[in-house]
Amino acid sequence: MKKKAVSPYVRGRQIEYQAKYKMLAMGAKLVVRSARSKGPVDLVAFFPERNEIWIVQVKVSKNKIRDDEIWVLRELAGNYRVVPVLFYKLGDRYVFERV
Repeated sequence: MKKKAVSPYVRGRQIEYQAKYKMLAMGAKLVVRSARSKGPVDLVAFFPERNEIWIVQVKVSKNKIRDDEIWVLRELAGNYRVVPVLFYKLGDRYVFERV
């Protein structure tokens, strides 16, 4: 019986989950996956003991990574600070509140 071909989306998702579980094993307390992401970040991982947040682009091979993708990741990492925020219903509307 012939093995069914795996779509690029399914293969990418499998690799993203592999990266997620590896980061959890490395001590990440939370790893968030951006499903069907076409942007520069596939996963965001929080490592409180290291005081680090990782933004991760997942690729099948290192030679598939373009220079502009690396540039965007570095730019994102260098230009943002972490702001903890709640989003909740207050009366008849939803509001953001820094915590």
